[in-house]
Amino acid sequence: MIEKDVFKIIIPSLPDHEQDILGKTTQITTQKITQKTTQKGSEKSLEKIVDMKEKPDIADLLNMLVERVGSKLVEKVGRRLVESQIKILLLVSENAKITKKEMAKVIGISSTSIDKNIEKLKSLGVLKRIGPDKGGYWEIVTDED
Repeated sequence: MIEKDVFKIIIPSLPDHEQDILGKTTQITTQKITQKTTQKGSEKSLEKIVDMKEKPDIADLLNMLVERVGSKLVEKVGRRLVESQIKILLLVSENAKITKKEMAKVIGISSTSIDKNIEKLKSLGVLKRIGPDKGGYWEIVTDED
């Protein structure tokens, strides 16, 4: 018969104040991971829009818009929207605080074109700006609001 060595590992417990610090650190780390995961999810959605610089099918863009804001808006103005305007609405549905500069970069058009498209969306009653230029946000207006 062969005898086996037995190892015993003793892990000392931490004092209460150190456990509290460890718990808070773990909580903060968990929050940061959650934020990064959420950001990555948004980035993936934006990647779909960025990938559409290649001349996407308008029907595909409209379907994405229906998924995000509902069918009433698309039924109301969908046929009158051009590709860039649909992409702007998709970006706003993803991030209401997106800047015009960010929109231009993602879509791949000039900031002047973004301004013109936003004015058209505003005149159609589909998009409005809430609050100041800095610190405000975009709102997509649907009949469901």
